[in-house]
Amino acid sequence: MVHPVVVDTNILFSALLRSSTRFAEVLLGSEHDFFVCESVLVELFRRKEKIVRLSKLSEEDVVQVYSVLLRRLTVYKEALVAKEHWHAASELCKGVDETDTPHVALTLAPHH
Repeated sequence: MVHPVVVDTNILFSALLRSSTRFAEVLLGSEHDFFVCESVLVELFRRKEKIVRLSKLSEEDVVQVYSVLLRRLTVYKEALVAKEHWHAASELCKGVDETDTPHVALTLAPHH
């Protein structure tokens, strides 16, 4: 049975910085279904210049790696996550890392 996996911004950031990492390997070669929140795409777009600078790849190469990774991901609309999952996620992340709330809420939500 293939299980859904929620991927956060840091995992994709790492995969974009070094496309030969274990993260990238798993994302590209696994049979799992990978889900990301819409906000992940916004965050990666905001960090584009930093990714280009740190990866030492051309902007075109970063865009190509990003495109390949996106084909393996299902973008989940955060508005579709039920309020009870958001509340539970907020409680779980409180005092730990509240920026992870969308990822935890998506993890708690059923995936189809």
